[in-house]
Amino acid sequence: MPMQPSDFGESSRATQEILRESEERFRLLVEGVKEYAIFMLDVEGRVTTWNPGARRIKGYEPEEIIGEHFSLFYTIEDVERGHPEEVLGLAAADGRYEEEGIRVRKDGSTFWADVVITALTDEAGDLRGFAKVTRDITARKGAEERERLLLREQAARERATDILESISDAFFAVDEEWNFTYINGKAEEFWGRSREELRGKNVWGEFPQAVDSEFYRQIKRAMEEGVTTEFETISPAMGGWVAGRAYPSREGLSVYFQDVTEHRRAQEELRGSRDQLAAILRGAAEGITAQDPSGKVIYANEAAARLTGFTSVQDVVQSPPDGLIARYELLDEEGRPFPADRLPGRRALNGEEGAEEVLRFRILATGEERWAIVQATPIFGEQGTVRMAVNIIRDITEGKRAEESLRRITEAERKRIAHDLHDGVLQDLSYTAAAIGMIMLQTEGTQQKEQLQSVIDAVRRGARGLREVVNDLRLEEEEGRPFREIVESVVRRNRTMARGCEMSLEVGEGVPSVPLGETGTQVSRIIQEALTNARRHSGAKNVTVSLEREGNDLLIEVSDDGRGFGPETTPGVGLGSMRERAALSGGDLEIESSVGQGTNVRLRVPLSGGALE
Repeated sequence: MPMQPSDFGESSRATQEILRESEERFRLLVEGVKEYAIFMLDVEGRVTTWNPGARRIKGYEPEEIIGEHFSLFYTIEDVERGHPEEVLGLAAADGRYEEEGIRVRKDGSTFWADVVITALTDEAGDLRGFAKVTRDITARKGAEERERLLLREQAARERATDILESISDAFFAVDEEWNFTYINGKAEEFWGRSREELRGKNVWGEFPQAVDSEFYRQIKRAMEEGVTTEFETISPAMGGWVAGRAYPSREGLSVYFQDVTEHRRAQEELRGSRDQLAAILRGAAEGITAQDPSGKVIYANEAAARLTGFTSVQDVVQSPPDGLIARYELLDEEGRPFPADRLPGRRALNGEEGAEEVLRFRILATGEERWAIVQATPIFGEQGTVRMAVNIIRDITEGKRAEESLRRITEAERKRIAHDLHDGVLQDLSYTAAAIGMIMLQTEGTQQKEQLQSVIDAVRRGARGLREVVNDLRLEEEEGRPFREIVESVVRRNRTMARGCEMSLEVGEGVPSVPLGETGTQVSRIIQEALTNARRHSGAKNVTVSLEREGNDLLIEVSDDGRGFGPETTPGVGLGSMRERAALSGGDLEIESSVGQGTNVRLRVPLSGGALE
């Protein structure tokens, strides 16, 4: 039977009535829920409904909040980082979003909330708004935090117990009534009694023999005065030496101690050995000192005090490290200032083994100058750290003074020889050559003229050779001159003696202009030997001397374009002399040559002291 129009109306009214009743029931359900804040948001996040649970949890009346943006419920930090808009976006994209976080009430107070946001769409799937359900979980969070703290506290107690049981020290704790509250395994072992037997009992009642002992006085003072105390004494309870500390606490007192009987016995033996050793060392001819890690002298024998200008051993060990160094002007073998951080003792304290130096030191108070060879050895402890440095000081002053005296005698003799050769022999040769020249004028056109000419040539060659010897001897006089001036003088003298050969000098930046002492003398002699060989034997047209600075090294090169020599050539005296002088200056010498390709002499010499500035 077909339906009549009136039937459609009746059906529509029934459907609407059902929907109305359903919405009413839902409204009543929502308004009846007091534990949850349930409300609606439009698509922009403004509040459109508000239930009593929301009013109770958040504190807003409906007329105060409806129409406002739900970001009011978020902290300032969340709003500034755009979190409210972010959660609506996630809910719209996924249909649902849930999180736990801090929310803000009307009065500004905060609470922990569990939040669920659901996107609401129509039949066409278009977003119409959001449903938001918020539950206050502050109490739950508080319970969780308390449980977490309890678990952490329990874990801490367990860790503390594990630590107290694993340490090598004996440990016990007592309350304010001196009753045992804890005893670790090491204390059980020391006392030979179990913790179950002792826990809860009075310490002095269980160990009456300890009353009035040093142990008793120190831990009683810690309890009464609330301070940490230390003790090392014979234990009446154990019959041996114990050392430890007592720490006051809110509950009473904690005491750590250990048996140090063997340590004390070893100390006594060491003290006896040390006294004995100090008596092998007091009579030693060499100076011996020991320094602690700070550099302070903790031991010195009488020889060390005498060698370093002190009146007694006591004066040495009482001097602070800086004050000790300030008593002297320290110099190296060349007379240059010696840096204090390079002293063998300081190097040994840094772990260097075999540190040794030859030192000159001038005692500033008296002006006395002494020489010594100082050797230092590090003494390592059980952990591999340096516990001290032992210095052995060997006085070589008399030997050095003898060397200096011999050097002065040799220097005077060298000057005399140079003077005699220059003012005597060379003058005689010059006179002889001139006299023969006069005779030649009388033999013009005869056979004797050629013979006399060869004699004159021989005399002149001899004179040149002697002049070079004189120049070599006079190099020693230039030791105190700036190094660059010495080299310039050597090149200039050789340039005047070179015939048909150009000689040039190239000096790079950083080459020291200060005197280099003995090093400068040896280097200038090597240059002289190289130039002499180039002039006499190479047939070179050009010879170049170059000086350069490379880091802490001085580089010297003498190169020529002469005939050179091959590997089969037997080294001459000059080459051997250059190698010996290079070794004396601590340098490395290289000579490269090949037939028809010239010769290069290269020398690398380390610089030190003032030459590095």
